[in-house]
Amino acid sequence: MTAPVVAPPVDGRTSAASAGAAAPLAVGAGAALLGALGSWVPSVWADEAATISATTRPWGALGRLVENIDAVHAVYYAVVHVWFGVVGTSVLTLRLLSAIAVGVAAAGVVVLGRTLAGPAVGMAAGVVFAVLPRVTWMATEGRSSALAAAAAVWLTVLLVAAVRRGGAGWWVAYAVAAGLAVDLWMFLGFLVAAHGAAVLWARVGARRVLAFAAAAAVAVGLAAPVVLRAAGQAGQVSWIPPVGLRTLRSVAVDQWFGTDGVLSLPLALVCWAAVLVAVVRGARRPQERPGPLGQRSLLVVALPWLVLPTAGVVAYSLVAAPMYAGKYLAFSVPALALLVGAAVAAVRPVSRRVLVLAVVALLAVPSYLSERVVTAKDASDWRLVAEHVDRVSRPGDAVVFTDVLDAEGASRFPGRIVAAAYPDVFAPLDDPTRAGSAWRDGTLWDRTVPLDAAADGLRAADRVLLVADLARSGDGPELRTLQGLGLRVVDVWEGTQTAVLVLEPGRA
Repeated sequence: MTAPVVAPPVDGRTSAASAGAAAPLAVGAGAALLGALGSWVPSVWADEAATISATTRPWGALGRLVENIDAVHAVYYAVVHVWFGVVGTSVLTLRLLSAIAVGVAAAGVVVLGRTLAGPAVGMAAGVVFAVLPRVTWMATEGRSSALAAAAAVWLTVLLVAAVRRGGAGWWVAYAVAAGLAVDLWMFLGFLVAAHGAAVLWARVGARRVLAFAAAAAVAVGLAAPVVLRAAGQAGQVSWIPPVGLRTLRSVAVDQWFGTDGVLSLPLALVCWAAVLVAVVRGARRPQERPGPLGQRSLLVVALPWLVLPTAGVVAYSLVAAPMYAGKYLAFSVPALALLVGAAVAAVRPVSRRVLVLAVVALLAVPSYLSERVVTAKDASDWRLVAEHVDRVSRPGDAVVFTDVLDAEGASRFPGRIVAAAYPDVFAPLDDPTRAGSAWRDGTLWDRTVPLDAAADGLRAADRVLLVADLARSGDGPELRTLQGLGLRVVDVWEGTQTAVLVLEPGRA
């Protein structure tokens, strides 16, 4: 269904197409702009540092990396590698790709909502999607979440077209797109399963069910090489905790509305109430429209998408190995937006509907602002570290890193991850403890030799900058070793998690 034409067209088909495209384009552009604003402010954190490390190396080195680790991100890394080649490499351009993907997803939500339930639902759902905190977070995140969400939306648009129009061409397109989508993000396989549930629920007839099954089988075959390689690297997600009480909060709040439960709880309550209204209204609506996908088509498509991927990952985490993380299921947020949009579109008159959307947007503002502070990502302060190092460093300086520690004092990441996050700042400095090349080794981070083995290089430096985890910056083994080489601390800068110490020889 296309949006109504206001003025009599000169060319009916052209004007109708233009009118139909206007709303998705407007909402998509607005969502991309909203997501991009302030996206450059937060510091890079570990996941984004991995993206930068992977995608700034040559193709051959990138291939070696995904053979060893991060095959699950191989397609995303390839996309970013090409993107950087076109627009240049920076934190801003990395996140701009995600903001654009959010805009593409928002446009698709409008198209999908309009196709399933009319233009009012499409517009309301698109606006809701654009302001949800998980979506505005995705727009600032240099990982695959936003691209996966866009893929999920448009794959669902393609499914609806295939079901309603039939024909082998549509199902072939769906099969290829689904295979590529799962290659982009492995968890989108759960979306394909949700699509299967929707097709069965819609009672579209045996021929369409078989067509979907064949398309899904082809998609599995296309995705199998990446999925199998990624499954063999499952150890890289060993950090994910088992399912517990914290999982309940994530499933109810964090996965959809951001990680600050206090800020996002009012919005979560309003949205889940709207989902309940939409589900009840949809379930009561009779199947009046003839043909595949009737009056309840939005509920038939959105509800399995909302529930099954999350339920599937949680169930796998319970019976096999922990795999649930709220951010991994961000591609289900469009389903939430569609159901909330359906409830909002039922509000009359239009002025009240606009007021409800305004309330939803206002409730999202605190989370939006919290996502755009320097330490928004895992409390990372590496941007501040890089800015300080850039100010105080000079030719002839050397740099030494300590590991990044967790709350228990154990190593979370190698210290050189900060240099991977902001390579332009640290590249001019001598790095005597660097051993081997991550590009050559097929790893994310360069190896480090003990300070004792790099003593000659450290003594030869005019000064040494120690980039240290704040918890051990005052009396850690690295500082003691440097002091044992005759270096003395002459300047200390402290961030929220990291300190930068400047040491010079022979100073008291």
